[in-house]
Amino acid sequence: MTSAFGPDDDGALEPPQPTAEGVLAAAFAEVLGVESVGSRDNFVELGGDSLRAMSVSAFARRRGLAVTAHQVLSSETLAELAELAQVAPPAQAAPAAAPAATDPSLRTRDDETISRLLNGIR
Repeated sequence: MTSAFGPDDDGALEPPQPTAEGVLAAAFAEVLGVESVGSRDNFVELGGDSLRAMSVSAFARRRGLAVTAHQVLSSETLAELAELAQVAPPAQAAPAAAPAATDPSLRTRDDETISRLLNGIR
């Protein structure tokens, strides 16, 4: 049976890759806590700010796309941002963590600080 996806070199079927727009829509939805995002939606109008733009950038990078926080904030629409997206280079192995970075009490404090920043509480 023939598939629309077509076989790759070793004969296994390769599904299509998600579109940049789909990845970024998922990023907007997760970071902004909204159910759905359309092509013409604007990040700032949906409640986005600079900290959330950095989260969108990180979300996209983990999924193979490179967009900057500046691009997220300055794009008029999701579709415009998707056009600016580049394929991200593969992630390199992280260096061994310093002992302080693995201390659970420090992570908790960092999580609390991030939460306060995202909620506008100082």
